[in-house]
Amino acid sequence: MPIRYDELVARNVPDVVQSYDHRDTILYALGLGLGLDRDDPCYLRYVYGREPAVVPTMAAVLAQARDWYAEPDVGVDFANGVHGEHQIVFHKPLPGRATVIGKARVADVIDKGPGRSAVIVTTSDLFDRDTHELYASSTQSVFFRKDGGCGGPGKTSARTHAMPERPPDVSVLQRTTAQTALIYRLSGDENPLHADPVFARTAGFEQPILHGLATFGICGYQDLLSRPAVAHEVYRLPLHGSGLSRRHAARGPVAGGRGDQLPHDCP
Repeated sequence: MPIRYDELVARNVPDVVQSYDHRDTILYALGLGLGLDRDDPCYLRYVYGREPAVVPTMAAVLAQARDWYAEPDVGVDFANGVHGEHQIVFHKPLPGRATVIGKARVADVIDKGPGRSAVIVTTSDLFDRDTHELYASSTQSVFFRKDGGCGGPGKTSARTHAMPERPPDVSVLQRTTAQTALIYRLSGDENPLHADPVFARTAGFEQPILHGLATFGICGYQDLLSRPAVAHEVYRLPLHGSGLSRRHAARGPVAGGRGDQLPHDCP
């Protein structure tokens, strides 16, 4: 069935509860490729020991409502969905272990027109189940490439952010392998597009592709090496582009450090 615009924007997205510990934080870090570059002096802090550090962008994958997109009454071709954009605001550092609740809602449905995409925009907050502390707030856009024409608005009502017209503050070459997506999917996003060659070809790709949020996490980790994340910092990544736009809330753009200079004290 096609998208029913009014019903989709009013849809109730169920809350998700998830418990995690050091094994999950290590698995997430390995899914970003930490450990492939032995010249990185900081990777071991995130992948070794009973109390490893937590990569902040793990907040983007914890307690995420994903399965509802594939429900028949949503009206999209799930196989043709790709993550288009993601923004996250960090309110409080993630602990090494916790039980968290993700509360999401549909914020916008953008209709690119018949034969084109429909974009579902959701917002979500990640809370600690026991203390009710807010760890992070996310906004994400998922492009369903064949589901336009649903009658929704042709552009978002939210404020958009243009990529800066200047060279990037930091350029980093991050190694990945054919296993990277297979490891990353164990952190929750089991979309077969990232593992099954037949499914990937059906969706129009030559082979399985790396998750957009894995790229997001890689950028976040590399940026963390330049300067640790702070409370209320905003990360935004247009996944169809090639860069990460980092902003402090209400403080404007922040320049990062040089990619060839790593700190002696790891974050």
